Amino acid sequence: MTRRLAALLLAPLLAIQATSAAAQPRCRFPGPFTRLEPPARLADGGPLVPIRIAADPSVIRRDGRYLMYFTTAGSSRVSGIARAESTDGRIWSVWRSPVRPDPLTDLVLPTPPDVWEAPGIETANVLVGPDGVWRMYYTGNRPPQGSATYAIGLATSPDGIAWNFGNGATGPRGGTVAGRTEPPLTSRKDGSCAAALPDASTRRS
Repeated sequence: MTRRLAALLLAPLLAIQATSAAAQPRCRFPGPFTRLEPPARLADGGPLVPIRIAADPSVIRRDGRYLMYFTTAGSSRVSGIARAESTDGRIWSVWRSPVRPDPLTDLVLPTPPDVWEAPGIETANVLVGPDGVWRMYYTGNRPPQGSATYAIGLATSPDGIAWNFGNGATGPRGGTVAGRTEPPLTSRKDGSCAAALPDASTRRS
């Protein structure tokens, strides 16, 4: 077999391998997963919150516990972020304020009336940086109420419970539901923070 003939025969095989490699996903998640029922609940079998709206979970494991931040609302009926803890990731206890508990649900990050995200906060994503500071990226609803215009905000905390707002939006300043104003998937690498936005772009800081 001549070298030229061998090259002609191998070329289609190499092309198939290259196409197969290109078709592989760039990021693989572990799996397969098994859907468990019932959903996340309290020890008594009840829902996480009385209004039965608990959405957009962000879960991290810290000191042998699962910590979940999720979107809900207290008696003000303005959306904010609540926190729950669990040892097994299925049965949860929702954080309650030891000072002034809300009649419905306490929020670790409620929405103040005098901030750019006054109509509501939702969809938190939480991480602990190499400096020990907790960082929460979230979607803020920009005024007026019902505008459906959002931006990504940042809050920081020394302990994951007492949060301080940042200096305004850290992501795109305008946008409608979904798209680039949904909260980023954040991760740490080499001491920096990477935020993967829904359009697959990445911002580093």
